Amino acid sequence: MLNSNPLGHAKVNTRKLVSQYFAQRLPADRWEAMRGCIGITFRPGGFKDDFAQKSILPAGTATMFQLHYEVQANHAGEPRLRIPIVAIRGCDLPTGGVCYDEQSARLRVDLSYRPHVGARGCVIDPERNPSLLDTALRIDKACQRAVAMRRRLQRNFLYPRVLLSFTKELLPTYRDTPALRQLAARRLQVPVRRLGSNGELLLDRLLRETWDQAVLPPTHPRNWTETYLVPADLCPNSYGFFRIYEDFTDLLGVPTWNPARDSMVDRFHNPAKEIFGILGLGDQPDFNEKIPDDLIVRMLSEMRSRTEGFRVNFSDEDLLDGITSPEQSLIAWSRVLPKLRDGLTVFANQCSTDHDLKAAVLQPSEPLWLRFACRVQVSQCLDTTSVSPIFPDRDAERIPEQPGCTSTEGNLLAC
Repeated sequence: MLNSNPLGHAKVNTRKLVSQYFAQRLPADRWEAMRGCIGITFRPGGFKDDFAQKSILPAGTATMFQLHYEVQANHAGEPRLRIPIVAIRGCDLPTGGVCYDEQSARLRVDLSYRPHVGARGCVIDPERNPSLLDTALRIDKACQRAVAMRRRLQRNFLYPRVLLSFTKELLPTYRDTPALRQLAARRLQVPVRRLGSNGELLLDRLLRETWDQAVLPPTHPRNWTETYLVPADLCPNSYGFFRIYEDFTDLLGVPTWNPARDSMVDRFHNPAKEIFGILGLGDQPDFNEKIPDDLIVRMLSEMRSRTEGFRVNFSDEDLLDGITSPEQSLIAWSRVLPKLRDGLTVFANQCSTDHDLKAAVLQPSEPLWLRFACRVQVSQCLDTTSVSPIFPDRDAERIPEQPGCTSTEGNLLAC
């Protein structure tokens, strides 16, 4: 039973997802340990799991999936585990914040009910919506693993950074704010109280440099909006912004199993340096400079002639990789990468690039790093009766100070 998403990406084996569901089902003796545990992750929308195309999205584009565990009594008075899942889209506020409110959830399902084809209501249909079941199982697995390993769970979730877009004429000017000082202190890895120890003149220069680095101009590689993007916490009470965006960069990066550990990758001698000497290019040509097309054709021809005795056929892309990386062995990536992808899950397949897989092959002892996948965050709710929004302006001191991470203004689903 296979299913494919509407964009024609990797096919989903729904039967395998259902088997994974039964393998992850919690026994009754672990229900109390999971009570109050909450996991969240984000998806960019558009039937995708990764943020490879854009890590900065308009507010309300991405969807937050939240899963938590409850133990309730059934109609017979016996305890029963419930695993509610809600999907929430952020709502931009006129004050320049983003609200994630459970009351406006777009989807409510329960993972404690067995998924089956044709399911309705709060039961997941693996045939109609396999990506939802895959996302729910990933969050559930992360929560079970965190509790089983007795990790100290984080107290608050990290949300995407809120950015306000301005035209050049309405761009806010530099302001010395507590948020700017906290950002400068995190970059220097010093307490905030020590910022002015070298004098007010150096402090003012540091804060202005921090402000300039925080503002993303239209020429920035990640800024596709053609406007200036300013973190909302650095310009409070600002008006005249064009639109509200969310930056997911600090939430991306997921380690997973490296399939190169289970496969033998043939490595061959790379004759690129010898060819450079023959063509008079030196030991390492500067490939950042423009190279004539006829010279590239000559290098490919020399590489092809010197690899004819090898037992594999190299594509032109394989040979070009060998030319641009003369220090590394020659590998038939056109044959290796498809085999590696066959050993990945659908989620890892969609979130990994060829560059990620090549790095995993060159370092098989390290995990495969999914750079554009959103992490699953696990927290523990002190109040196990409900999960409700909080207001950061009231609980701002609870937001953890971590490098490069800020919280979203407005209502946040946390506990």
